[in-house]
Amino acid sequence: MSFKSFTKKILTKSITGFGAISFFVVPNATKASELNMPVCPTVASGNNTINYIGSQQNGFCTLTPDKYEITIHEMGLCTSHPITGTTGSLVYDKAGAGCVTTMSTATTVDLAGGNALANLPAGTRPPSNSYGYAYILISNTFKLKGSYTIKNADNSTTTFYSKPETDEWGAYGQASNTISAAQEHDELLDDLGFGDTWSGEMSAQTMSGGGKVSAILLKEDGSTKATGKAEVKRLLGAFEANSGSPVVITDASKGLEVSLVVTDTGYALNLSDDGSTIEAFGSAPFKPIFTVF
Repeated sequence: MSFKSFTKKILTKSITGFGAISFFVVPNATKASELNMPVCPTVASGNNTINYIGSQQNGFCTLTPDKYEITIHEMGLCTSHPITGTTGSLVYDKAGAGCVTTMSTATTVDLAGGNALANLPAGTRPPSNSYGYAYILISNTFKLKGSYTIKNADNSTTTFYSKPETDEWGAYGQASNTISAAQEHDELLDDLGFGDTWSGEMSAQTMSGGGKVSAILLKEDGSTKATGKAEVKRLLGAFEANSGSPVVITDASKGLEVSLVVTDTGYALNLSDDGSTIEAFGSAPFKPIFTVF
């Protein structure tokens, strides 16, 4: 999910899950609602080859980043979906969705390395209820880095590392096998559209491991929908829990712990147009995990 203009140089279509999956080639016959975001094969599986990713995963897959830094402005739980409407006219309606704000202090955090929300301010205990939805409001800029190891035809391996690069569309993460460590790169999320068409919204996408995520690009006030790239300052993501697995707060609950997980899902790689090599890295969905205690 591209959500940044860089992809339009190399892709005919693109899609994200949450947070600027900027490098996913989507076959022309595939609708956004049908896109699955597969996890990159592990070294142990033996499927970590260019051919497998190209033929079995449409040239892209998700993995665990070494760095995933974002600024969170607000989080909360909802009893109904905070994003309503139909594709093309989605609306962010926190008030109408029975949402409860659990965090409202802007905080920058690195989600990689298992730190999740370790440094975030404590949230407010939500009222007793069953919450099947959650939302998060973040800035539309990301700091990332990561790598992936490919098995070659002769069973040797080649590791590709992220490297900051910039073109006429802005900053992105180039994949390089000529450096020895991953380097930090920036991303700017200002477009959720396909091809040459700008869009400020993304309809519900199924995430690896379950649940769904939707997104809307907002102005700096965090509530007004952006009408163009120049206005985008915030990203609103809405998560839908698996059926039958809501967050349940009872009178006996003492608090709520929230973790944002990027393992196997927070980073992504994209193959080159001819499918011969890894060309780029970018951000992919993170998943919220709520623990009631």
